[in-house]
Amino acid sequence: FVASLPQGYATVLGEAGALVSGGEARRIAIARALLQDAPVLALDEPTEGLDARTVRDLYAALSAAARGRSVLLITHRLGGLAQLVDEVAVMDA
Repeated sequence: FVASLPQGYATVLGEAGALVSGGEARRIAIARALLQDAPVLALDEPTEGLDARTVRDLYAALSAAARGRSVLLITHRLGGLAQLVDEVAVMDA
């Protein structure tokens, strides 16, 4: 998806940015994060606004990208995480 955009990964996001949907902006931001070579990856609600197929694709990409990294994933969607995580902490408010 990102590669098909005129500016690709450099597509501007935010209020003054390109006309992309919230889900598209989230997908671009996640793709950028996954391309970084950071030892820690923190994602806050990465599946918000994404359809079920895109969530599955995201979790598959995260599974590959998580190797050798510490990943902090904050989410309300616990489904599909079993193959991705080593440990789950659930917080009730």
